[in-house]
Amino acid sequence: MEYGILSIAIPILTIILAIITKDVIVSLIGGIFAGFLVLNAYNPATAFVALFDGVIGLFAEGWIVKTLLFMLLIGAIINLLSISGAVESFVAYLSKKAKRIDSPKGAMLLAYIIGILIFIESSITALVAGTVAKPLFDKNGVSREKLAYICDSSSSPICTLIPLNAWGALLLGLIVTAIDAQVISGDAVSLLIASIPYNFYSIFTLLILLAVILWDWEIGPMKHAKAVPYTVPDTQSNVKATPYKMLLPLLVMILTVPLGLYLTGDGDIFKGSGSTSVYYAVIVTLFFIYAYFVPTKALTHKGFFKGLYDGMAHMLPVTIILVFALLIGKVIRTFRYSRVPSHSVRRKHQPCYRTTTYLPSVFYHRIFYGD
Repeated sequence: MEYGILSIAIPILTIILAIITKDVIVSLIGGIFAGFLVLNAYNPATAFVALFDGVIGLFAEGWIVKTLLFMLLIGAIINLLSISGAVESFVAYLSKKAKRIDSPKGAMLLAYIIGILIFIESSITALVAGTVAKPLFDKNGVSREKLAYICDSSSSPICTLIPLNAWGALLLGLIVTAIDAQVISGDAVSLLIASIPYNFYSIFTLLILLAVILWDWEIGPMKHAKAVPYTVPDTQSNVKATPYKMLLPLLVMILTVPLGLYLTGDGDIFKGSGSTSVYYAVIVTLFFIYAYFVPTKALTHKGFFKGLYDGMAHMLPVTIILVFALLIGKVIRTFRYSRVPSHSVRRKHQPCYRTTTYLPSVFYHRIFYGD
């Protein structure tokens, strides 16, 4: 069944609700309910039941459960690094050993460089860059809104430009599927590599971000954002200036992701499961934090688990938003408004450089409409 204009009315309604209510969860629920209302012959009772049954249905998919648990456990890691004194020790180390970094521009460049170097997974990249740079941003009077902009605008683009990660595995899978369906032709890996120079969004995003940092531009509402005052802990005099408490857990997490991709892909990193890899990466990191922090008395046994639960609680609102975001994506895909006919992009025997020009449309079609 074709729903016509209603298929784009649902996301538009969600955006309007977000603007009016300024509440993400309310706007998502409103959009989801409207979608199910249309799908269930405008019966509000059936739509209500379908909405909350849809939430339960999401948990039948393993990758979604792993992603949600990953979100919660990420919060635990951030909180444990904070309450253990790892953050203060790292800031003290940078203040003593790296004077150039301990400045507004240095803090922003540090977040940018971390975002470029850690290209294994966008969520991990944002986590590491944010956790490492946040205290320096606070100390040097740079707003956290700007930190969020730098983390977001470096993590995702670099993962698409250097696709040795779960994102690369996804793109390669989409290309292979398109080749099998005879939508495009050629070697999958060659096509993926050839498409990278056409990723203009990612390239220009990273260049604009670097310009924002070097020339200290303030974009839009960022001009009015205020820095969070940096409060020196009461135990600052007892803090040992060392980077290891901060960097070693993050290093364990970073290295575990490609290992997970390799193992889940049976030796082929491009065939690995991204959700499984990051899920086990945070679990391994939590075990490492316990084995490292408890014997060294950075945390007690009880302190570790209290920090674990508190950190997970801090991420609960974000996790709920993600649940409803996944559900509204599923509802929108159900409408299946637009299809890209294979004959419109199929060109037998066309050279690789021509084929790559069609890849963005193929990717977006596959992601949003599922076939």
